[in-house]
Amino acid sequence: MNDLTPIPIPHAPSAADAPARAAVDAALSAAPPPGGNARAHLQAVMAADGTGYAVVDPRARVVEANDVYARMAGFEDAAAVLGRSVLEWTHGRDVPRTVEQIRRCMAEGSVRAMQVEYHDASGRRVPVSINAQRTETGAKSLTGS
Repeated sequence: MNDLTPIPIPHAPSAADAPARAAVDAALSAAPPPGGNARAHLQAVMAADGTGYAVVDPRARVVEANDVYARMAGFEDAAAVLGRSVLEWTHGRDVPRTVEQIRRCMAEGSVRAMQVEYHDASGRRVPVSINAQRTETGAKSLTGS
């Protein structure tokens, strides 16, 4: 079995958000140099456009995330969600389906357009659309957004 199941969580601002669009354009135009860090470049683009992403293991524990994702889950930064289960902030009615979709992603390789709600400690609900892709790298499965 794979070590990690990716669950990228897209959450983009509206097209009318000109400052966000300008930040995305700037991030995209700053392409990594040949041999540069393409992963860091992708993370910068996703942060600029407001896309939250997380990588979780088969037990739904977060092994990598960005700050945008952490805020969607009700935390201030990514460090606060690392090692914790996404089920902690998934609305109770969505937990069984989330577990099943993680298993499905591991078995079939992807999950598309899954709609769930997150909630934070104050009870604020955040609608989330999940698109996940499993890609193999050695003994691990990493996100390939």
